[in-house]
Amino acid sequence: MRNPFIAGSWVRAENFFGRAATLHEILEGERDSLWVVGARRLGKTSLLKELEYRIQESRETPFAALYWDLQGSADGRGLADSLLGSVEDSEAFRRQSDVAVESLEPDRSFDVHVGGAYRLTERRAQDGPSEAIESAIQMGVARTLRRVGIAFAPSDYPNAAKAMAENLQEINQALQHDLNEPLRIGIGIHAGPAIVGEMGHGHATSITAIGDAVNTAARLEGLTKGYGIDLIIGESTAARCAEFALVEIDQVKVKGRATPLRIFTVMGDEAFAKTPEFKIMHDRQAELLAAYRRQDWDAASAALVDCRKLAPSLEGLHDVFSGRIAEYRANPPPADWDGVYEARTKEG
Repeated sequence: MRNPFIAGSWVRAENFFGRAATLHEILEGERDSLWVVGARRLGKTSLLKELEYRIQESRETPFAALYWDLQGSADGRGLADSLLGSVEDSEAFRRQSDVAVESLEPDRSFDVHVGGAYRLTERRAQDGPSEAIESAIQMGVARTLRRVGIAFAPSDYPNAAKAMAENLQEINQALQHDLNEPLRIGIGIHAGPAIVGEMGHGHATSITAIGDAVNTAARLEGLTKGYGIDLIIGESTAARCAEFALVEIDQVKVKGRATPLRIFTVMGDEAFAKTPEFKIMHDRQAELLAAYRRQDWDAASAALVDCRKLAPSLEGLHDVFSGRIAEYRANPPPADWDGVYEARTKEG
């Protein structure tokens, strides 16, 4: 006998080939859920389609039918995506349930960070075993991914950078006899929408993130070298972890981006942010930027002297501002200058 439940041969009947009791139990019974188990090609999909049909045809049913295929969903993210796809595909469900697809859209803003390693030397491969360095960097990145994972909580952003720095210390210790100078890294973090997924073809595939946020994070990573700072975060990231000890370091227009961007660095955790020492340093740094932006070079120079004492770890940044102030004294910017620095290269 030909199997009436084979895909492409869905049939309907009053008794639905002996499934009347099952249909009655699902639609009118007291149970909240019911498992229908069977081997392949025995009609489970057709049963679901029959349920969907009867619900759509009934004017009294309390149900809104949605055909949601869970097959192939390996985790919660996959289940959520397949549910969203089912809702998008079913106009009848959306009409009956008054559910807006956009209300189910997950927040697809991935907080992306880009880290780059560079050696503080002009020499290249002859300075040390490049293969060992490359494998060590890969080891450090892998450890960071395992330790930190994908950042969801705001505290994950600075903590991810901290974990990378800790990994770098281990790498430098392991390679101390092979390097003339320790490796240093620059980390740029910027939050925003990105398309993340496996891209490429055949064997040349990899998990990749693309989008403006990714490009901006890469630009921030490049700026770390010019400012002499290991970590720079964008203002969107700073807003998400404002409880940390953050200081604004500049407002820049990076290459490839027309809108100026306020950039920050992280001086410490939440506990350090509450200390009097940080508050004094934070306020004096803000005064430096305010004086600089209004072209009050004397006030900016005075604040710079204090900032050097209060935050010796920002020596590279303060050297940058010292040079700019000297240059602007000799060649003042226009009266309507907004204080935005336009990066001429990827490093500033």
